[in-house]
Amino acid sequence: MAMVQTKLIEAIQKISQTPKFLGAELHGFKDVDRVGEYSSISAKRNSEGTAQQLSPPIAAVKPSKDKMVWLTWLALYPLVVGVSLLLEPWLVFLSLPLRTLVVTGVVVPLMGYFAMPLMTEIFQEWLST
Repeated sequence: MAMVQTKLIEAIQKISQTPKFLGAELHGFKDVDRVGEYSSISAKRNSEGTAQQLSPPIAAVKPSKDKMVWLTWLALYPLVVGVSLLLEPWLVFLSLPLRTLVVTGVVVPLMGYFAMPLMTEIFQEWLST
């Protein structure tokens, strides 16, 4: 039983030290937007029954809003132009509001699922400075 407890404590320590922003609320963060502030450091009992203090998690740095705006624009502009040019033969017969509806209906999912994850990965170093 003591061996199982020891392995469990080791696993909890490894998990608590992983720098994952999305899992911040699992590590005791009060507010995910304010990375770095945490409500308490968990105390676990080791195999001898004494309290063992776990180190606070290492949180990822949240990029500044200005950098995210520029990165979004950098991804959005070519997508809007590309989709507009690609769909132009079919969009020419539609009114401006309908054209905008079709273009944004294609661009927004592309941004959310493909462009922004790719851009944040490519520009990760710049975003973290």
